[in-house]
Amino acid sequence: MNFLGKLFFFLSSNSPAFLIWGIFQYRCNKLVSLNLLIISCFSYLGMFLLFFLAKRRQPKELFDVRIEGNVNSKMMEYMVSYILPFISLDSINSLETTIALCVYYIVLFGVYLKSDIFYINPILNIAGFNIFKITHKEDKIEKSAFIITRSNSYEIQSNKQFSILEKNIFIYERK
Repeated sequence: MNFLGKLFFFLSSNSPAFLIWGIFQYRCNKLVSLNLLIISCFSYLGMFLLFFLAKRRQPKELFDVRIEGNVNSKMMEYMVSYILPFISLDSINSLETTIALCVYYIVLFGVYLKSDIFYINPILNIAGFNIFKITHKEDKIEKSAFIITRSNSYEIQSNKQFSILEKNIFIYERK
């Protein structure tokens, strides 16, 4: 996935925090509030456009798929990043706070890119998707990957076609 795709996933995953920030900003700075709302909306559209495009690409057949675990529980750990910026702020509406939050989200985005955790996205969870860590065989080598799906783990079948979102992240749909 290219930089723009990862940016859409990052922005959409943090959009609830942006909306909270926008609510705090609304009374004092409507322009910042409106921009945060626009960023949130465009990030949703971009993320779901990436899903749509991934489903139109040539699918890949995965063999010997084994579910290793459900990654949905990681969402709660990620949600801590929503709360931290707002805990000790004296005035959420100050210029200093706005700059500090921008720096915080830039650093968080850097970590997000380096850690390759863009599949951990609460918006996907809210939209009904599950994320599973799997192993599968490719050229007789066992590889780890993730599957994003609306299915339950017992519904995911081996030797089926999976849409490729990223080199080790696939989308599975029941047919």
